Amino acid sequence: MPGQSRSETLRQIAASFAVILTCAFLAGLLGYGYGLWRGPKADYAGWMWATHELDVMDIYAFARVAYIHNAGYLGGLLGLLVAFIVIRPSKPHQKNM
Repeated sequence: MPGQSRSETLRQIAASFAVILTCAFLAGLLGYGYGLWRGPKADYAGWMWATHELDVMDIYAFARVAYIHNAGYLGGLLGLLVAFIVIRPSKPHQKNM
């Protein structure tokens, strides 16, 4: 980043990755919880096209993993937005003339 030291830039990049990965992980956990909450007796008719095409035997596990997967991507996107908002480049120091 212009006007910043290399170490400050690397620190901000690492912090951004940490925010994105944390949000993706937490969202994946929420997706897992949602999949458990739905339970094996839920109506998974909307998943039948995929289960037939992929020869899925355990629809409940398949849907639960799909919730984890989709929530992880959503969390990564949310983490990216949070990183853009929260992590800002520091202002370059101006020298007195």
